[in-house]
Amino acid sequence: MALSSGSAALRHTLRDEAMPGQLVATLIDSTEALPPPHAETVGAAVTTCIAIADGMLDGRNVTSVLRDLSVAAAQWARAGTPLDAVLREVHEGVRLVVGLTFAHTPSRDRETLIDGFRVAMTIADLLCATVTQSYSAAPCDASTSSQDSIRRR
Repeated sequence: MALSSGSAALRHTLRDEAMPGQLVATLIDSTEALPPPHAETVGAAVTTCIAIADGMLDGRNVTSVLRDLSVAAAQWARAGTPLDAVLREVHEGVRLVVGLTFAHTPSRDRETLIDGFRVAMTIADLLCATVTQSYSAAPCDASTSSQDSIRRR
């Protein structure tokens, strides 16, 4: 799946060697929803999601990396990690990447912003759909875990 040609700034952000570490640190610092040992999977999840987004931006086939995310999500479901917590982290990751992208983009015209938003939403949609489908197929009642975490707030 090839995304719009105006996504060069997002591609540059994803390929910044320091970005994955910054993203992992921010997600771990900002989350209460993923207690240990679940928080330990954040780094692997970030790396996988970056690989998917980068592949999509380049128009590469990301099927095998999506499969990796799906397997990881099924493991999170079986471990009792609440689905809402995982989806919240996916969205937070996308938000942080978009923020980093546009903080360093010289052009802030309307079309550039709209194009960046469309690209980010396409990537977020694919990541969230993959995780949700894996949770739905996992051999445990992940929806109960998610409901329990909502009730505790």
